[in-house]
Amino acid sequence: MTSSSPTATLRQGILTLSFPDAAAPTLWQLALSDFSLVGFALRSTDKHHELVMTTDADTPRVLAHYTDALTAQQALRVVLSTIQGRAGCSQAGTSCTAHTASSGCSWFRCILRWVLRLVLLALLLWIGFTLWRIFGAPMEPISLEPTREQSQQVTPQPIDPTVAQPPISAQPRVAPPQTGVPLSADDVLGE
Repeated sequence: MTSSSPTATLRQGILTLSFPDAAAPTLWQLALSDFSLVGFALRSTDKHHELVMTTDADTPRVLAHYTDALTAQQALRVVLSTIQGRAGCSQAGTSCTAHTASSGCSWFRCILRWVLRLVLLALLLWIGFTLWRIFGAPMEPISLEPTREQSQQVTPQPIDPTVAQPPISAQPRVAPPQTGVPLSADDVLGE
């Protein structure tokens, strides 16, 4: 951890904020017991980012100015992680300090969340498709009798391997019959 990282410390109800990486390094102290509502946010323009604190007592106060959005977001995460952890640190004599530069999601948890989302999406799609097939898909009547097309199909006969078969290329080719022209049996059989 470098000395230019933002820090936030909560000790006995006093919030101490240090922003050494801001455009103008600042240090703030705030007694949280004086306010019933405290909020922190980023207010950004094109190249200027301000870390702002709002309370129930007055108008928003600018805590620090930043020129880099990522650095400003890191400072906001540090402050928010300390404030959110204050419930466990409100006992007298305890100290809470937060230093963070991560997004708050470990790589394993982020991957696990995405995998669970994808599994849930696949499950919902499967349930929807199944319900559509059961209730909404048009169904064709099922007949147990063979149709005309099925009864007219020719099934191939097995070839006896003990009988010599002439090669396919040696068999004479018969021209397709012309319609309306009679053919003799010799022409059809190739003899």
